[in-house]
Amino acid sequence: MDTFLYWLTHSPWPCPTIALLIFLESSPLIGLLIPGILLVPAIGAISGQGLLDFWQVFFCAASGAFVIDSIGYWLGRTGYTKWQRRFAQKQTEALENQTRQLFHRYGPIALFIGRILFLIHPMVPMMAGMLGVRAWIFYLIDSLAIAVWLLLYLGGGHWLAVLWQQISDTQQGLLLGFGALLFLLWLLYKKSKHPRDPA
Repeated sequence: MDTFLYWLTHSPWPCPTIALLIFLESSPLIGLLIPGILLVPAIGAISGQGLLDFWQVFFCAASGAFVIDSIGYWLGRTGYTKWQRRFAQKQTEALENQTRQLFHRYGPIALFIGRILFLIHPMVPMMAGMLGVRAWIFYLIDSLAIAVWLLLYLGGGHWLAVLWQQISDTQQGLLLGFGALLFLLWLLYKKSKHPRDPA
């Protein structure tokens, strides 16, 4: 984490770099491969450590999210998903179906709900375009959803970094060990749910 934050804040253009990272995290295809639930709070930790102002980080991240959401929406209007399926068919189709069901169930409000959720949110703007959501409705709801999404996850990373600096090295070690134990138990649980087929 420290290495990542050092690299990010000492890059020649930290704001464009943050915007680019969020752009990639929220893109319809690449975003499915990036663990945004870790990346976005890590970016928020920059302000928590006093390296950059929180609102500077927020608006840099929001600009990247807004640009890629706009691209996703208009690609959805032009049938981009037919090309996309050739490169990530199984994963893309599953997320596309989940997003479509969300829209059918909640209407335009699904844009707000889906944009805040990780895993499916890179698909949401494109699905809004495919389903013919009007542009002014899309931009109104999507802008609000981006703001809420970043306040939750950037803000979470910010305050975790603040709290982390206030505890002792021993407490930090215990927390890291506890986190590693939870992760190991989660991996074992996932393995037990999906055992390998016998040879």
